Amino acid sequence: MSAPLPPPARTPGGQPARSRVELSRILTVLGPSLLTARWMPPGDGEDVMDVVIWDQTDEPVVSVGDLVLGVGMPDPSAQVSLLARLAGTGCAGLVVKSDVEPHEPPPPPVLDAAATARVALAQITTGASWENTVVLICSLVLASTTAGYGPPASAQTDLFTLAEVTSGLLGA
Repeated sequence: MSAPLPPPARTPGGQPARSRVELSRILTVLGPSLLTARWMPPGDGEDVMDVVIWDQTDEPVVSVGDLVLGVGMPDPSAQVSLLARLAGTGCAGLVVKSDVEPHEPPPPPVLDAAATARVALAQITTGASWENTVVLICSLVLASTTAGYGPPASAQTDLFTLAEVTSGLLGA
């Protein structure tokens, strides 16, 4: 007979603990071949707790800790507008894709809008799959916690998690 599991981790307010990982860790693990930081607020990194795909037709609710993916928004003016809307939401950041050269940063108005809104801005490499990126980010968020059942995740477990997810995506 196995021992019973301890109760799930709770926040000081009694709510169930949510998985979270710092945006800077996601950027480091996935690397500049997939995601590049373009503007980060000073101080501690934002915690990512969930991924939200921004749909201009059916706008989602954005909550604290959401990493917003600006899918299908290569136009800088749309990115500036979205950054203004995200100001004050407590979201972890915005990821955009540029329609220019793969490693060219967004134009200055987009960077200025990120700084004004105080919303972290990252850029996905041109040609990268949004679907695979969502899976990789979500796997890092889920792997970042053990819900109180053991040691916290480390860089080594991040790499094993990425390897497992990548093999699953490739069907290996």
